[in-house]
Amino acid sequence: MSAETTLTISSHTCQALGGQHLQRTPLQSHPRHPHDTPAAPLPGWLAELLRPAPLPPQKPIRVALSGRGRRTAFLRSAVNGEAERVTGSGEDQHNNALYIASVALGQLVAGGELGEADVTGWLLTAALQVGQGEREAQRTIASGLRAGARRPRTVAA
Repeated sequence: MSAETTLTISSHTCQALGGQHLQRTPLQSHPRHPHDTPAAPLPGWLAELLRPAPLPPQKPIRVALSGRGRRTAFLRSAVNGEAERVTGSGEDQHNNALYIASVALGQLVAGGELGEADVTGWLLTAALQVGQGEREAQRTIASGLRAGARRPRTVAA
């Protein structure tokens, strides 16, 4: 065949542009390429070197909001609860938990109840504690705060 011939592959035949049919042999009859063989198992010593270091024990994050009364107690509970959502999330759920927490606290930021810098700092601390990358965490927090700002929430006095 020439270099310009284009093949359309069906289940058992190849058809060239000129209408010629070429019989294709089943894949089983082709000799295997040396790179098609399964990979050898990873040696234990190498697997051990590649295993990431374990995370340090997680410490609960507690936010101390100044003031007394029901309003302050509610805000403290909301912030601590969302921080615990992040630190208590499963291995594959950290980013999702961080986003949900950012949206919830973003509503309170938009309502004027909490400061954006404070919320960002608290959530970033929680995210870093569970091993999330700083850049990814900052982006997730910013995205959640933007989403939460669309539905501002205030605390009844």
